[in-house]
Amino acid sequence: MTLNQKRAGAPQLQQTGPRPTEKQLLVESINLAKVAAGSPPERELFLRGAEFLIEPFPPAERVPMRLFMEGAREDAARTLGGNPNNRYCFTIARKGDDIVGASSVIYMDEAAAVLIGFVRATAGLGGMGMRILGAKMLEFGQASAQATGKTLQSICGEVERPDTMNTDESRARLKLFRSLGAGVLGRGTSFEYHQPEEDGSLLPLSIAVLPLQNQTQMRPYEVATLVRSIYATIYDHLPKDVYVGALTKILISIPDKPLQIVR
Repeated sequence: MTLNQKRAGAPQLQQTGPRPTEKQLLVESINLAKVAAGSPPERELFLRGAEFLIEPFPPAERVPMRLFMEGAREDAARTLGGNPNNRYCFTIARKGDDIVGASSVIYMDEAAAVLIGFVRATAGLGGMGMRILGAKMLEFGQASAQATGKTLQSICGEVERPDTMNTDESRARLKLFRSLGAGVLGRGTSFEYHQPEEDGSLLPLSIAVLPLQNQTQMRPYEVATLVRSIYATIYDHLPKDVYVGALTKILISIPDKPLQIVR
């Protein structure tokens, strides 16, 4: 899947009108098999949700709609990240016909973890928006893990490092993950995580992790599994030499002792 998943926690809209109650919201995960098959109602709603997610970004930074569609097709074909047990979930919250929240997340089976790609709720929902979307992510991850006899280990996502990118948007993303109870993996150690670009350049990032089994640290092989899963899921479109080079650089940076999840 080629979506650039580091866009979690996009800026929220300004509040307009009275705040809806939870009972006024229709929250649903879209049937991606129907989206992939071209069913008009599901496809239209899916694309509207994708537009909602990328709307806050400058046009040059917006992920093309075709890549969201590619994710739906790969989920339907069970080829996401090269693992038939990986799953993609696209959830939308509506008040009437207006989309007021959405999330795009992936269950990565090898790591038994949910990767947050995009999540956004209008400011008019207050904390209720993220709470509802977060609950749907957890429900999706637990069901996906149980389907293969596993226990969901964590919810995670890519975030910018304050020492390399310190903007309102990057701080908002980190604040979002921290509000969910997540911490940054291996901060202050030799562990170096990067987002690879087509030209081979590397953008330093961190992995935010919300552990679900009372972990305060991750063992080296667990970190390696999580990194491999993220790369297989969202960077498999890159040239092989770029992909392998970037992944290898991260894996050899993992120390031979557990990494703390720093909150």
